[in-house]
Amino acid sequence: MVFIIKPLGAELAEDHDILGKSDPYCIIHIGGKKFQTKPHSGAGKKPKWNETFTFDGNATELKVQVYDDDIGKDDYYGEGTLLLNKWMSNPNKANTDCVDIILKNKKTGVVTISIEYQGQANQGGWTNSSNPQQNFGGSNNPSKLGY
Repeated sequence: MVFIIKPLGAELAEDHDILGKSDPYCIIHIGGKKFQTKPHSGAGKKPKWNETFTFDGNATELKVQVYDDDIGKDDYYGEGTLLLNKWMSNPNKANTDCVDIILKNKKTGVVTISIEYQGQANQGGWTNSSNPQQNFGGSNNPSKLGY
């Protein structure tokens, strides 16, 4: 299964930095793989990421974690989960949804994410099943190809 995942941004309940503004980033966990956005420096409570990740594997849900990039240990905003079945029933169409970010049973923010399910991956490279002997021009006779 191939998913195109775009964490777009977030609305966070508070700014974790005392001096200056938070530098939030998110980590996407899907099918045993992990993707991380770059921190949005100085974004505070409204980071924007607009990064694209491609996942090729089996998954039924996606987990989003949000952190504030700090010197030393990063502050944890919380996490949320999104089930992927609604995207699998509507392939090749990007849909945007929101994931509530929860920490200690309290909502600490919302992440907006765009996901497109592209169906099963082509294991083993490109194929053209409609015309497996397609001619792309020139001669199919090896003696005329200069070999």
